[in-house]
Amino acid sequence: MQEWESWHNENDREALLEEMVALSKEEPSKDVLLKLRTYANQWKTAGPVSTARLNEFRDKFRALFEEIMKKCEPIIQEQEEEREKNLALKEEICQQIEELAKESDENWRDKYKTMQELQEKWKTIGMVPKDNVQAIWNRFRTAENAFFAKHKEFVKQEDFVREENYQKKVALCEKAEKLAT
Repeated sequence: MQEWESWHNENDREALLEEMVALSKEEPSKDVLLKLRTYANQWKTAGPVSTARLNEFRDKFRALFEEIMKKCEPIIQEQEEEREKNLALKEEICQQIEELAKESDENWRDKYKTMQELQEKWKTIGMVPKDNVQAIWNRFRTAENAFFAKHKEFVKQEDFVREENYQKKVALCEKAEKLAT
């Protein structure tokens, strides 16, 4: 049974290597990189092969993988530059939210709309470098939470003022009814 499984896995790996050879002949693109990632994942999940062929398969796979990666270096560099730009945009959004939370003026309705716009803008911006993903996300969430905490305080204060005004109006109505009688 192990021999059959090994033979089957060898066939799977040979098929993957053939697909990678075809991929190495394609023009570099994001699709090529995506396919390469898919093939690498399939390679990792492919079952064990005989020890006699293990080194042969591994060496062919590495050589093809490195060849394709080398051809796609300009695209990878372009993606990294784009991610750096995205990081700068997201940092700018974080700064704007932090400033919104610090402002003490009473125009919270406009600030709330601005916050919603910034949240939507955040969603449209693409990926950032892997090293910065968690840090920028934490900064965004912290700024967002600070803004909404202040907004909640404003709403509480506004509700309190409304209740006070309501009580004053009720008292005026009661006086007016007494005067009418």
